[in-house]
Amino acid sequence: MIVQNLDEIAWLLNMRGNDIDYNPLFYSFVILTFKDSKYSHGRLYIKKEKLSKEVSEYLTALKFDFADYDAFYTDLGTIDGKVSVDLSSANSRIHRELTLNEKAEIENVKSVVKKFKGVKNDREVRGFKECHVRDGAALCQYFGWL
Repeated sequence: MIVQNLDEIAWLLNMRGNDIDYNPLFYSFVILTFKDSKYSHGRLYIKKEKLSKEVSEYLTALKFDFADYDAFYTDLGTIDGKVSVDLSSANSRIHRELTLNEKAEIENVKSVVKKFKGVKNDREVRGFKECHVRDGAALCQYFGWL
């Protein structure tokens, strides 16, 4: 499964970066491998010098290996078998590289990561409600001042 959206990668790996001003994102791609419908391992495509020793150890414990960011598109041409990708959010080069790879069996699926990001636990829901109360109070204060 290919994960190409930066916010999904940050959420999936519970990591933040500073590649983009005012956003906690980092340039990367992820390929997750499954065997018998169970997670087997993952590969993070990133500029390796961005990873600290602690982050490398954290990801290794999650069964991740690393490849250079620039190797991602080349590796798409070597995939042999089923590959799940959300083509509605994939860039044209991902689509082209997979289409040119005759061994890749493309499965267009909605992002699984996006679905999981939408599930909130009780603490997150409570936090959203409390945030809305504070935001409403601040807005009333502003309108009173105005």
